[in-house]
Amino acid sequence: MHLLYDGSIVTGVRIRKNYEINYVKSPYRVSEADAVLYSVKENKVATIKIINSTADSEGGGLDYIRGDQITYDNKNKRYTYYAEILKSDHKISKFKVVLDSSFKCVSATLGCENVGISYGELVGVNK
Repeated sequence: MHLLYDGSIVTGVRIRKNYEINYVKSPYRVSEADAVLYSVKENKVATIKIINSTADSEGGGLDYIRGDQITYDNKNKRYTYYAEILKSDHKISKFKVVLDSSFKCVSATLGCENVGISYGELVGVNK
């Protein structure tokens, strides 16, 4: 997990998972990455699916994030997530998602279907 944005109302992190499945007949590797924004004020969570890439274990290429950031435009009240993705063919792809202050998707490079909105849930432990 990597902190991308830390404001007074919203916090943004990137969660990256890389793993290998090698107990099947054809082993493979997986690279996944999501950006998650949490609004304390509205108790909402926005999840942006960035990468979901698979490749065989014998050297096939995976997609990786080369660099990313979350910015806030105070004038328009919008959050913008930018990422550069290094594709398996060694080309760089640009990825951008714009959310308004209530986390509604305004625009996205791959369409707003990659953005999920849910309410936060407080999980406590009974002692």
